[in-house]
Amino acid sequence: LFRWRERLALGLANRETRLQSIIIEKEGELIAVFSTKDTPLAATRAQDIQLILELGEKAYAIREISYLSGDESIAAFRIPSNLAESANIEAFNLTTDPFRFAEAILISSRESVYGEIPVRVPPGESSQIDVESRLFNRLFGEFSPAPGDYVFSLTGELIGIMNSNNRARILSSPEFVSGQSLTLPQ
Repeated sequence: LFRWRERLALGLANRETRLQSIIIEKEGELIAVFSTKDTPLAATRAQDIQLILELGEKAYAIREISYLSGDESIAAFRIPSNLAESANIEAFNLTTDPFRFAEAILISSRESVYGEIPVRVPPGESSQIDVESRLFNRLFGEFSPAPGDYVFSLTGELIGIMNSNNRARILSSPEFVSGQSLTLPQ
């Protein structure tokens, strides 16, 4: 849950939005990964940003958010080990071979829908995959890929997160740069 204040022409407005994230494990730590689209991290007029992790009936303030190396459209925060253990959180496995299949599963971060999509590797890119959104639109109607949607392999492993309407950032070995981090207020 993000809470923040936004500067408007006639003053400040309090804002709030629920965050869709996915949990991965990296070097023994659980990390919640998410798209910064539709969060105050993408808003230029946001101030006093707070991030609250809700686990069941409990809420915990998150103090630091890190950005994916080379891509500030994807961010993450570490889930303290004591919280992960008490909430019995399980992480999604990251794919070790994102190019194994010519198709993937796209899961919307906004709606409860998913579908199979064709994917390909863009020439000269090893950290991105292209999603053929026109074919996807014809086959599945209203559901179109959008930033923040999740891409899974046909074996159920996480490939990446959509960072545009037709491209996903591969997360097979994500690096979250501490120098590119945001410390939130107490």
